[in-house]
Amino acid sequence: ADEEVHSLPLFQEQMVMAVHLTHRLAIRRAVQVKHMSNESYIHRNNCEFAGYADAILVEQGVTVSPVYWSDRDDWTLAMIAAGLGFGFMP
Repeated sequence: ADEEVHSLPLFQEQMVMAVHLTHRLAIRRAVQVKHMSNESYIHRNNCEFAGYADAILVEQGVTVSPVYWSDRDDWTLAMIAAGLGFGFMP
């Protein structure tokens, strides 16, 4: 049964690190993982990227501080816009 099923990806999303315009990392075109160290992190509860990001942060020895959790992307973006931390967004 399974060998008769063929799956195709429908799309690919690029994930970005979203920060407030005045955040110290906002002026960079790209951010190295080590530069995220000790930053306040706003976690999207249903974030597709969180599992990957967590593994990369651990591998690089980088610790971030989760300060807020949200089920809603609009609330996450509002907290980022208020300068409360960074988030990973599609």
